[in-house]
Amino acid sequence: MTRSKINFFSLITVLLGLLSVAGCGKREDAVIASSRDGILLFNNGAEPRDLDPHVVTGMPENRVIKSLLEGLVREHPESSDKVLPGMAERWESNLEKSIWTFHLREAYWTNGDPVTADDFAYSYSRILNPEFGAPYVSMLFRVKNAEAYNTGQVTDFGEVGIKVLGPRTLQVELDGPTPYLPLMLTHYTWFPLHRATIEKAGGFASRDSGWTLPGNYVGNGPFVLKEWLPNQRIIVEKNPGYWDAGSVALNGIHFFPIQDRQTENRMFQTGQLHITNGVPFNLRDKYRQENNPALREDPMFATGYLGLNNRHEGLDDPRVRHALSMALDRKTIIDKVTKNGSPAGGFVPPTIGGYALSDALPYDPEAARQLLAEAGYPGGEGLPEFEFMIANSDTSRTFAEVVQEMWRTELGVSIEILNKEWQVLIAEMDSGNYDIFLLSWIGDYLDPATFLKIMRTGDGNNRTGYGNPAYDALLAKANQVTSIEERYALLAEAEAILLADLPILPITWARNMYLIHPDVQGWASKALMDQPYESVRLVPGE
Repeated sequence: MTRSKINFFSLITVLLGLLSVAGCGKREDAVIASSRDGILLFNNGAEPRDLDPHVVTGMPENRVIKSLLEGLVREHPESSDKVLPGMAERWESNLEKSIWTFHLREAYWTNGDPVTADDFAYSYSRILNPEFGAPYVSMLFRVKNAEAYNTGQVTDFGEVGIKVLGPRTLQVELDGPTPYLPLMLTHYTWFPLHRATIEKAGGFASRDSGWTLPGNYVGNGPFVLKEWLPNQRIIVEKNPGYWDAGSVALNGIHFFPIQDRQTENRMFQTGQLHITNGVPFNLRDKYRQENNPALREDPMFATGYLGLNNRHEGLDDPRVRHALSMALDRKTIIDKVTKNGSPAGGFVPPTIGGYALSDALPYDPEAARQLLAEAGYPGGEGLPEFEFMIANSDTSRTFAEVVQEMWRTELGVSIEILNKEWQVLIAEMDSGNYDIFLLSWIGDYLDPATFLKIMRTGDGNNRTGYGNPAYDALLAKANQVTSIEERYALLAEAEAILLADLPILPITWARNMYLIHPDVQGWASKALMDQPYESVRLVPGE
């Protein structure tokens, strides 16, 4: 989940707007004024592609959407393996954890309409509708018959395991034991939508219909959408009609799409941001050595990886893919370049107790050269020059250049690095118009399946063209067992198949590094980077 670049003129606009808060006379830092006013200044790292929860897949979109909409449950302020009641004030399940019943509280949309169980059912029918083509639809595939409905095998939504039992009672029946369902429900794909707003803006299956723009967006979350200036900022303001408005300390949030790490670092150091989206590579050791109090390094349930287009010449051969992997010195990349995290041994990162981490990605350039020769490309001869797409940022560029040099030196493989805006990068990946891309996958909930399921055949987040029936079958089997140990063993077996086929190249298990102003309180270290804004407050310093 990556970023987008702000152009020069938009950046000037942002900077001038931030610097003008004091008007004439002595200039006041933006964070000082904003802390006093309860406005969080947050660098979101990219321009969101959209704010419709059914058409997006990235973190820049997620961070804004969760301020505007709320699901059945809410994120816990301190732990990613716990949840708090949201629109549902309570819930219960059967002993098998396959049927869950949620009891909604009295809550309202921003236009005054009550939030009902039908709003959730309508939202789920929309994302599952095969005509809509939602990229993240697999998040709901644990629901009974949800995948069959999405693929056309079942045509009646009434056969899907979503039942409205009353105006404020919703039942969700799953395809097997799912004790972690409440953790899944924090994801925006499970959020409700306001039916009348969607229908007025173009109908059930309409995309890009304008309902997500300021003035049109009807939400039920702690904030309302006030302003969206593309490539400049998004402003949300506190929702006075939110059911728990009394607990929301922030009066608003300004989301900035600044992608360049050096630029955001300068803005933080000059009092223009409360929280950055990262830290420049060249400043990471410096901030550590000086014990910079603003530096945070949080454990993160995430893997940085290279996606390979398995449909393209050369990359369609697993021997070539393994050669590319074995020619990458992951430890050197981390020690000398990113200065963060540890080399990835598999796709599923640490954090899950009881799951056996993989260690199947060795650095062996000699074996890599042999594999490449066996595939018919000795010294890289005969391979096309690969296009390597990255988000338009200084850190991504540095990373890509290191990979480029390693492949050139060790294998004779040539790549061209292409910088892309976030929206363009995602569009190119979705269309398959790429050879290699750089991305990070952050878990949606604390379970190995949140990584492994995206590589299933045909999954909306599997942009590589990869598919293996044996892999898919193991994931499906894991969904049916009640024993956590047996389930984890099946998932580990599936991961072993994935790493043998190697349609992607896991590179790093990183930590979340960023800078945070001391005025910000209640921003806890969380492995999913899912800090709820409701628990954040600004306490102006002296």
